[in-house]
Amino acid sequence: MPYWFRYFDILPLRLWLVILLFVLFAWVGRVAFGRWQRAGLVVASYNIRYDNPDDGTNRWSLRKERLVRELMAQQAGVIGMQEVLHGQLQELRQLMPARYQWVGVGRDDGREAGEYAPIVYDSLRFRLLQQGVFWLSETPEKPSKGWDAALPRICTWVQLESVRGKRSVWVFNAHLDHQGVQARAESVALMMSMADRVSQSDPVLLLGDFNDRPESASIRALSAAGWLDAHTQAEKKGGSEGSFYGFDGQQSGARIDYIWYRNLPAPRWYEIDGPPGRRPPFASDHCPVYAHFAF
Repeated sequence: MPYWFRYFDILPLRLWLVILLFVLFAWVGRVAFGRWQRAGLVVASYNIRYDNPDDGTNRWSLRKERLVRELMAQQAGVIGMQEVLHGQLQELRQLMPARYQWVGVGRDDGREAGEYAPIVYDSLRFRLLQQGVFWLSETPEKPSKGWDAALPRICTWVQLESVRGKRSVWVFNAHLDHQGVQARAESVALMMSMADRVSQSDPVLLLGDFNDRPESASIRALSAAGWLDAHTQAEKKGGSEGSFYGFDGQQSGARIDYIWYRNLPAPRWYEIDGPPGRRPPFASDHCPVYAHFAF
């Protein structure tokens, strides 16, 4: 009798059943995760609202866990966030699963000061090839405020490679100025130029809070240049029509948050998640925007 066979006599049957169930669940989980990986890529853009102590019942300390629960329900592989302060970034890294990795810097000094526009990616699905930032201004290589903008604005970018299949995707994420009309138009032109310079024929995603409605000149410029709006191209759509509602759970507001793409098939589905019918504390004053791509 082999030596290892004696353990059948030593260990009780109940313990063997527990071990077998554990192995079975691990196998089922691995198969399910593999199928989920092959099923496509969920992309999200989310302005999470900066940590403002004056937000009352909607202040960050009361809504951060809800925000993470709602965001994780979609299991996004790539997430572009806006209005993230350094303290929020640190807390989100603790609250979100450890497989998510973060890229980005504060817009005020290129380190930790001011709002981030970070890109978050699932490291079980992607490996980071390249990363960088540039400011939406006449001097994009350094912290700066451009044109008629009220505030400094930054764009974060990454090149990711899928662990399965070795496919590459470029992701750009930004928060455009809320006041400067020229700044928004120039920022869009700069982001398109940067994307053209690096991405060539690879798939590209352009995410963010653009602070402009679809009929505005800056948004029309993207369409004119061949960029595709996930909202208009998706095979199926759900949720709200607007993405900004200012902590008002009764009706949706303007659609100012976007997922643009090139060199990818049309999304299988697109959703602006909420807000009608919700009650405070809301996760943010914006809704998360999701698109599901074959990838």
